[in-house]
Order: sequence, then structure tokens, then C-alpha cells
Amino acid sequence: MGLEIDQSCNRPNSLFFTPRVAEGVETTEEGGDGLADILVLPGKAFDFEAVKLPPKLEKQKADKAAKADKPKAERSSGEQSTADRGEGFRTANMDRFLAICAREFRIAEWLGEIASEGVRHDYRPKIDHVCPLEDQHTDADDDDRAFYVQDGAGDAGGFQCFCQHQGCQERAKRADGKHDRGILFDALCAEHGVNDAAELLPWCSEEARAKWNEKKANPFEGHQEVPPGAGEQKPRKLLEYPSEISRAESLLRRANALVRGVLLPGQAAVMYAVTAAGKSFWAIDLAYHIAQGRPWHGRKVKKAPVLYVALEGVAGFRDRLIIASDVHGDPGKFFARLNVHISLVKDGAGEQGVQTIIDAAQELAAAAGQPVGLIVIDTLARAVPGSDENSVADMMAYIEKRLAVITAATTAATLTVHHPNKAGGFRGSTSMPGAFDVIFRIDKEKDAPVRSVVVEKNKDGIEGPLFDFELVVHELGRNEEGELETSCTIRSLPAGHGQAGGHRNSTRPSRRSGMPSKRSGRTASWYCAPHRMTVRSVLEPRCASSKRPSAMPMELKTPAGNGDGW
Repeated sequence: MGLEIDQSCNRPNSLFFTPRVAEGVETTEEGGDGLADILVLPGKAFDFEAVKLPPKLEKQKADKAAKADKPKAERSSGEQSTADRGEGFRTANMDRFLAICAREFRIAEWLGEIASEGVRHDYRPKIDHVCPLEDQHTDADDDDRAFYVQDGAGDAGGFQCFCQHQGCQERAKRADGKHDRGILFDALCAEHGVNDAAELLPWCSEEARAKWNEKKANPFEGHQEVPPGAGEQKPRKLLEYPSEISRAESLLRRANALVRGVLLPGQAAVMYAVTAAGKSFWAIDLAYHIAQGRPWHGRKVKKAPVLYVALEGVAGFRDRLIIASDVHGDPGKFFARLNVHISLVKDGAGEQGVQTIIDAAQELAAAAGQPVGLIVIDTLARAVPGSDENSVADMMAYIEKRLAVITAATTAATLTVHHPNKAGGFRGSTSMPGAFDVIFRIDKEKDAPVRSVVVEKNKDGIEGPLFDFELVVHELGRNEEGELETSCTIRSLPAGHGQAGGHRNSTRPSRRSGMPSKRSGRTASWYCAPHRMTVRSVLEPRCASSKRPSAMPMELKTPAGNGDGW
């Protein structure tokens, strides 16, 4: 017919349809018999097989036929078979590469070098990039276009290649419904001229390259040895100079905070409080606000999926989720509870627990259409049973070899729920507070209904009183014996009810956030969510009564903004 075939239409029969009407319904034509009138055009049947395809599609068709003819025994066991995918890889040796090198492939470094012009945001080891199939995206907004890659790690299940566009997610689905990174990665390689996966080996570990070149029976047809010089690892960039740091990226990172001024993506946070202070209720409240993107007690929130790992009181925890959904609304696919029990101890069971959390986070990300933002582990004692909380080795293993690996694989922040010591302070090794990025503390006086939330430490945000809250009882329903069952949510209180409202003098703003510390003889105005306070009102009376009066040479203004704070 002289028309070039559109790649998006690979099923010509879908261009035609037979109109149907319900039985007994007459057509508008006089004397209709209930059947739709069909206009038949005489002519020669169109021979689709005779149409010459563009070279790119011809190659794809030939590769698909070649893959389909391959025996199953010759396919990779590490990835889904190409026949099950429904299409073959265009990149030679891709199956072998995914089976051997996926865990150690530095995909962000590779893509940043060969296609730097397509980089939208560079958060090594993660890069936001232009999707190789972006020209096929339809009705996509900015969030829907998000395509990212992330480097592999030995304990993290390998590199990631993911696009949030619904069409790309459908293309990357395996027969079992799970996401297959190989499909989008193959398209990425084809987009940037990679004909053989062996060309990617310079960005893999030495161990992976050694496995690739092993001299033994090769079950992969068409395997080629690594070209000379390809096994030489490229030198790493060991230095970063101040002039190379992007101000825009730094501001964007803070703008993407899960809770503005309080919690950033990828941070390791911990919250501790005495028994019955409402730890889990507080954590659920935070999780639901992030999952729904609603302001959290006066602070802006970035909507993101939340995975909750509840390791104690699971039955009661499920009751709390019912009530939380009644009060806050159903978060849909943006909140999920890990449905299996895991351990994060130092041995192999802990490694298996890490992989389970990573798998669950990836499944939740696919369901929600964006990466998981927060993973809550409730509690530390249940996560590392039998470990010595006073041992530096045991606790550093939890933070560096468990939480850090989870964050590297998912980019999510983690929140660990913890218990205090007998004196009410942070329980466990003295090395732990320094290893966490953010520490929350919930204060509660005995028999007092009011709780106070304090940010005890924050590397990149505010420190000090946050807000006061109380528990609100809700009816769950009546059991078989007619007894009323209840659960709780939290409700923030106005200023002055508790320690946060009273602004305890023992707390201070973070030096890293640019806010001043409270030093003798100096005054400043600063912002502490959700209430404004002036340190002048605290210091001026003291200075007036002091034998050595101090000058007050400056006043630091409150941060500019719309009242949401840092």
C-alpha cells in the first residue's frame, strides 16, 4: 500500500473489528433484523507477510525467531526465559550477563559516562535518566516519566532499571506478573549502541569478569570471550571538588524531604520511648501521612510508598491499621505491612531477612508506581533476637550491614522503633546514636496523658521539641462475647500542654541546619515546629539579673517561608 508500518502497531488484526449489538435490538434501518449492517468492500486480501519491515524490526523479528528455536536448557536460569517474556533480547549474551554480572554491575556509572546528556538527576549510585522508551509514553506527566537506574550490590539483588510509566511497567512484566529489569535494560542497551553484553564488563567487578571468562563448557550459545583490554577496570573518581557540587541538586534533595526539615530520603532514623508511650501509634501516624502525602502536624510531606515491618504484636497491629484507615482514609497501594516474619541478625538468617525486605519493597514500588520512601522496622529488639544491644559489633552490623544494604537497594529511609534504658535514655551501645542520622524521642510523665515528641539528633534538619500529642481511643467493634474492642490513633495538641509545647531549654536547633545554638549572652529568634518561639524571652530576664551583663549584638530572623518551617 506504500505506507510505512508504525512500530506501535504490531498486531494488524487489531485494526479491524466487527460491530455488535445486543440481542433483540433493532437497527435504525427500516425492516432491521437486529443485526448491525456491515459494509463489505470487494478487493484483494491484503498480504501482511509481504510487507517489508524496517531494518530494525526485521532484526528484532529474526532475533525473536532464533531465541524461540533455542532449547530451554540453553537459556539462562538466573533470569526468566526469553520465550516466557514473549520477546527475545536484542543485545547478544544478555541472558548470560544478567545471570553472572547483575549483582556487581555499576549501571549508574556506565550510563553516566555514555549518555550524560540524558541524566536528569545524579544521586550516585542512583541516576534519574531519560527512558529508552520515552517516545512511546502516552499521557504522561512529570512523575509518570520517571526512569531510574541504580548500581548493583552483592547483598542487594543486583542493579535496578525501572520506569514509572504504566506502559513501561506492563512491558517489563514477566509471565508471573513480577517486574523484569532485563527488558528495559535491553532497550537501554539498544538505544545506546550496545550490541553485545560483553561490552559492559568494564563496569563489573573483577570477580564477575573472572566468572565470565571461565574456561569450561559454556551453556550459553553465542558466548564470546571478553575483548582484549575490556576486563581492565576503569579508574574510579576518588575526588570531588567544591566547584563540582551542584547547588540545584542539594536544594532538590531537601525539597524531596519525606517530612520537610525532619526526614530526608535515604536517612537512617530511630525513635525510642518508654513502654505505653504510643511508639507504634506514632510510627503508624507518620507512615500514613507519608503514604497519603498529607501535612504531618504542620510540616510538608512528600508522598511515597511505606513498607511497615511489624515484628511484635502483629494481631494488635492489624487492628491499629483498621482504625488508622478509618481515621485517615485508605492509603491504597502506598502502604503495606510485611506479611512474613524476618530476622536481621548477623548470620545468614539476617541476610535472608534483608533480601525479603528488598523484594517486598520492590513489589510495593511496582504496585504504587514509584520507589518506596520509608521502611519502618518495629522493633529493634525483635529484629535482632539474641544479639547484644550493648555490643558495638552487633549493633554496627545491624546499621551498616542491614539498614545500609536495604537503603542502597531501595533508596528508602529507614525508621527503627526502639526502647529506652532504665534511666530513660537511649538503650544499647554508645556507638549507636552516632550512627543514626535522626533520633526521635517521645517523653511521657507517669500517668500523664500528654506525650511530647523531641528530635534529639538530626544531621540535616531541625533538633528540639516537635509537637505534643495524646492518644485517642476508637471503637473497633464487639467480639463474640459482646465486649467492646478498641484501638487508638494520636492527636496533636496546642502549645503549652507538654514538654514540646513548653519548649524545654535542654533542646537545641541543629547547627547543620543553619540555626543557632543557645549560647550565653546572645539572642536569636528561631522556628520550632509547629510553634514559633523567641529565645530573647528566655535569655533577657537572665541577662538582666546577671552580674556580668552581656551585649546582644544581633538577632537572627526566622526562616522565610509560608509557615511550614525547615
